[in-house]
Amino acid sequence: MARQTVRVVFSKWGNRPHWRFSMQRLGEDAHGVWLGAGAGLEISRPGQVVSLDYPSVMVVQPGRPYTAIFNASPGLSGNSPCAVYVDITTPPQWRGDEVAMVDLDLDVVQSWDGHVFMDDEDEFAEHQQRYGYPPEIVALATDACASALAAVANADEPFGLVGRAWLDQVNSLLR
Repeated sequence: MARQTVRVVFSKWGNRPHWRFSMQRLGEDAHGVWLGAGAGLEISRPGQVVSLDYPSVMVVQPGRPYTAIFNASPGLSGNSPCAVYVDITTPPQWRGDEVAMVDLDLDVVQSWDGHVFMDDEDEFAEHQQRYGYPPEIVALATDACASALAAVANADEPFGLVGRAWLDQVNSLLR
């Protein structure tokens, strides 16, 4: 059975291009739509192309202002930089085989030693001024980041066993 390819399109505020890549739709559960890619996924943004040497899965949760990526363990398959990476975004919008969202700079990262932290606060502060984020977008990003930070730190699903289970299946699901 052929898998559906989904185009993932991140932009920055003001419709500025950002990361773009394609993943395979793996399935859906109570946490959202799960996308996966084996090692070799190419992600690109203007002026940069990166080939990832490790498998990843991404969950896109309906109405949630973020997406989350779960990476394979380092040493087992490539050099993934972190266990979990949550991009704070506008709520993702589906258009056929494409999902698009605006990256709002803030990220939540879980390192391989379990440390959970917020990243890119400086970029968020700078872009609020430079691009004129409206107050409701600032509030959305700040609230979503606090919520995601707590969820990852507490291993609330899908940040506990669920994300890892989808990641464990990614290689067999993509065959």
